[in-house]
Amino acid sequence: MKEKINSGVFILLMLSLAFTSCSPVKYGELEVPGIVADSESFDLQASWNERGITATFNAIDEARSYGYTFNDDENPITGRVSFHEGGVYSMSIPFPEREEDEYEITIWASKSLNPSAVENPEWVSVSTETARYGRVDINSVKPEGYVVERGENSVKIAIMNAPLSDKLDYTMLYKVVTEKGEEEEFNTSEFTVEGISSGQTEITLYHAYSDDGVFGTDAGSVTVDAYSEDSVMDLRISGSSLSVSDIPAGYDKLEIVNEETGGILASALINGRTSWTFNLSDYSGFDSGIFYAAATGENGRIISQNVAFTVPLDELDVSAPVVMRQHYKITLPVADGVSASLFTLDLINVPTAQLELRPTGNGNEAELIITGLSSDTAYMGGRIIAGETEIPVEAFTTEDFIGTYIYESPVKDPGKGFMDKFVVDVKFAKETNPDSLSKYYFFASPDDPFNTTHSTTIRMSPLIDGEVPYGERIDYTDGNKPYQVAYRWNNNKWNFNEFAEVYNWAVLSYEASSDSYTAEAVSKGGIPGLTTDAITTSSYNLVEDVSGNAYLVFFNKITGGDSMASIGNSYIRKNIEPDEELFGKDNAAYTFVLAMEE
Repeated sequence: MKEKINSGVFILLMLSLAFTSCSPVKYGELEVPGIVADSESFDLQASWNERGITATFNAIDEARSYGYTFNDDENPITGRVSFHEGGVYSMSIPFPEREEDEYEITIWASKSLNPSAVENPEWVSVSTETARYGRVDINSVKPEGYVVERGENSVKIAIMNAPLSDKLDYTMLYKVVTEKGEEEEFNTSEFTVEGISSGQTEITLYHAYSDDGVFGTDAGSVTVDAYSEDSVMDLRISGSSLSVSDIPAGYDKLEIVNEETGGILASALINGRTSWTFNLSDYSGFDSGIFYAAATGENGRIISQNVAFTVPLDELDVSAPVVMRQHYKITLPVADGVSASLFTLDLINVPTAQLELRPTGNGNEAELIITGLSSDTAYMGGRIIAGETEIPVEAFTTEDFIGTYIYESPVKDPGKGFMDKFVVDVKFAKETNPDSLSKYYFFASPDDPFNTTHSTTIRMSPLIDGEVPYGERIDYTDGNKPYQVAYRWNNNKWNFNEFAEVYNWAVLSYEASSDSYTAEAVSKGGIPGLTTDAITTSSYNLVEDVSGNAYLVFFNKITGGDSMASIGNSYIRKNIEPDEELFGKDNAAYTFVLAMEE
């Protein structure tokens, strides 16, 4: 068993725990066995922003997945949804190639938890809405620029970004303010500012949409170095090469230098030549940024103007992929200072996946990791783009979280107010219930100290899985069906108030993503003379760090109910060493990290 959670899992755990704070899903008018959606009562809204299209809609009972199509497309793409107050969902939809000013977005629903892994997910069309281009806030993108050419009393500046794609019918205005407070406006992304001093100066940048002329308040800036007559060479980008021309006589060495770090991208002995082109074979590594050319020789050192450039990659020695539960990893050589931003990920139908780059400690070798994947899921593959190089990602299926997970208190016999040991077995739900809509079931392990009969069938979560409707009250002492045994067992494990009594209970909501499960249950109980309702939120979140270590993050706390219900938290067994930095002051004591048994 792992004694300490790997630091690489911190962010993943924070994201997973955030799942427990979402509101319960509101259940609508759907009937089993198929999804029957009332499109008239389905409130769909679609809006266009700088990152894509956002669709918001109310939850549909029995739907475990949502998808979308553009215009007349018939094959839904599974989307990732977020939960909000009042049972409202939102889905971020990336653009197709943005060539239109509006799209018809159709939202689809499926009972399958993982439609991409099911031969017939039985998508049902719910509702269609038009998403029209809507202008983003001018302050959502800060203007950035760089110096193209420095004159004695002038500077040519190029803008590197803009709020929207140039495929749309709009233009931008740019305003510059010099250190003297002088203002000038331009309607092109490359312009020359005249009348500045020859010393080092600062140019402030603003931008606006040309039709309203209202400049943003979030300004950018460009530092203009002092003028030097030595800036005579010309540096140009042409396809996959860097070309330097107008090199005076008397210089024998040429270097391409990172303007910010001073690092040398490429170098060559030019032996008095007046021009030189750096091709792919000349690069010893790769980087991106603002660069200039520097020539040295018997006449000293001269430099060119600055140019923004991302160097294309040479042929890469890429390792075979390592497919994990929530990660896909390859190893490749990189140069110092390279970040994941140089790589673009294009996975089919997986808009939420991201890239992370981690040095291995072995020279310039690094691991390029695809994050944001789900366990036990088939992916269609895609590509990783780096400059002019494409790294293919073949179709793959992630590993599962099946196994035993253990938490043990660092203190022996800490007392009834704390949990000394918690052991959970994770199994595939369909092994027990072929009709289950969940991927995993969580069982009390025979090795758990509260499992005195060493049973292998005490299902801790989900409490109910289609056996009874949500919200239906169940007598606490009644029956020995799996959900009845599960609730009594959970109550006995976590509640140590021997005077309290539970009369009935019900599951109000159950929310599931691929590897995260959250339920809200209400119980009617109390002590002699006091009867009250308490709402408890419990969650099971399966996470994996980038090294492949698997964890189960369990959370259990009374989060609502009658006014006296919060007193019940005094009688819930807690973590004797709560990690407030990771899980927050209010939730840390109710959170346990269980490591997968090796």
